[in-house]
Amino acid sequence: MDIREIVGLNEEQRAQILSSCPPPDRYILQSSSNNMTEEQLQQFYKETKAKADAVQTIEDASPIDVTSPEFIAFAERYTKNVINELMNNNSIGKEGQMAFVLGSPGAGKSSAIKTEKEKLGAWHADADEIKKKIHKELGVDINHPEIHKASGFVMKNYIIPALLSNKINFIQEKIGDEIGKMIKYSEEYVSQGYEVSLSLVHCDYNVCRQRNCNRCLESIAKGEAPRLVEDSAIVEYANSPMETYLYLMGNMGHLFASGTAYCSDGPDRHTPPQVLESICYENGERVMNTRIQDYIAQGKELKQKAIILVTKNIISQLESLGDASLYKEVYNAVSGYLAGNDSQSLSPQCSKLISLINEKSNQLLISILNPTKNVRGVGEKFDMSKLEQSMLSEITGVMTSFNLTQVLEASEEVMVN
Repeated sequence: MDIREIVGLNEEQRAQILSSCPPPDRYILQSSSNNMTEEQLQQFYKETKAKADAVQTIEDASPIDVTSPEFIAFAERYTKNVINELMNNNSIGKEGQMAFVLGSPGAGKSSAIKTEKEKLGAWHADADEIKKKIHKELGVDINHPEIHKASGFVMKNYIIPALLSNKINFIQEKIGDEIGKMIKYSEEYVSQGYEVSLSLVHCDYNVCRQRNCNRCLESIAKGEAPRLVEDSAIVEYANSPMETYLYLMGNMGHLFASGTAYCSDGPDRHTPPQVLESICYENGERVMNTRIQDYIAQGKELKQKAIILVTKNIISQLESLGDASLYKEVYNAVSGYLAGNDSQSLSPQCSKLISLINEKSNQLLISILNPTKNVRGVGEKFDMSKLEQSMLSEITGVMTSFNLTQVLEASEEVMVN
């Protein structure tokens, strides 16, 4: 569930915020155990990279020619073996179903993939497995700078077409940093008669950074090839999966049979993901089954607190202008609104001020939910005390961006005309 929806923003405001600042949704289901500072995270990555570099040796870094007869023979042989095995595996469905699992490196996609595999009876189309086969059968170093590209070539040109032609159920994991490609892939699969689902694994990017290092150190301890993603890349990808999921489910929902948003925060990368949102389509209508009623209730409470704080500020300014009648009308209107009475007859000036209060309260909420603010949630709920403190510190800046006298004069002109 997008927190911007919870706090009452309309679609236009939601789209504007989505394009202008990182989503505040990362504060859902945060773990309070990730207390590493930015300096500590950078140092942790630096030390981990040094350990990875110490065990990474590439004896032959010559280019991998994916058009060579040897590589083509490998790709065809590997694909044939995979498809034969899947066709003979009764636990793998052949109903033409697939799921995308989006998430940053270290977000916990593996746990969500396990859930989706069981749900669909699907095979995980994992490029890492192809890398291992390239290493084993062709003798290419597992740390070769081109092995990722080579495995992707096999996946795109051999494995995926074979899966589609046999209607084998499968899962693909993506970071989700390119919306255009996601639309292209989804349209292609739908055109092949597939039913496509979309899943998001959402995680605070600082948690992902810590997990990235932990995962690498685990591999080194096991004597395996270290797997370490550039720390700067994780920061760059921080919000891409969430933005892509929200865009696709909000604007391209006709392509997807269902959508699920998971969250798996906490330094332990094996933390089971928790479902934030589940969406399906019945007869073309979007049906949501959420498990976050607590968040919705807290969002409403948060919106009310913002309205009250902004209203107090407006009333204080009206008092200084000596407009007692308008002061009382605004007070009664807001009190009625908070009590659930929206059908009130208001003067043009009061209507203008009520619109202003709604606008400024939303602006205040956007300000305090911005991820650059320290309003991290604890456990499964918002830390309301921190959010209220943030409101008090932000209210002055929000309320100095307009002139109340000019607002009232403008409403008087409308009344005269």
